[in-house]
Amino acid sequence: MGIHKSCILLLVICICFNTEVTQVRGAIGLFDKYYVHIINGFSDVTIGVHCQSKDNDLGEQFVPVGGEFQWNFRTNFFGTTLFFCHIWWTEGHVTYKAYWDNEEFKRESCGDGHCRWKADTRGISNFNVRQNVYQLLYLWEH
Repeated sequence: MGIHKSCILLLVICICFNTEVTQVRGAIGLFDKYYVHIINGFSDVTIGVHCQSKDNDLGEQFVPVGGEFQWNFRTNFFGTTLFFCHIWWTEGHVTYKAYWDNEEFKRESCGDGHCRWKADTRGISNFNVRQNVYQLLYLWEH
């Protein structure tokens, strides 16, 4: 069997294995798509957002009251996908990890494939999928 056919066969086996594991565990598997949402929970302030990974700079975004900035991606093969966000408003700013390839984080915060972050006067909260509630994780720095 030639190297080309071997590579194709290996790719098909990996895709089938990944789909099977995902269905059995009920979890998100390797190469599945994730969506990150940055939600403006303020009642009267537009927030600035700048998110990026090592390979992707999503640029500065300005999110109006009640709006959101969202992007999606597939995790890399090595399990090292990482996105940071810097969020600011007139009274403070914070930089935090918006997505990292960690099983507990994915299960608690992205269990449905959506990682939701909300900015409000208190700070940055993450939606806990299992508890169905936003939890304050980051306070504003002044």
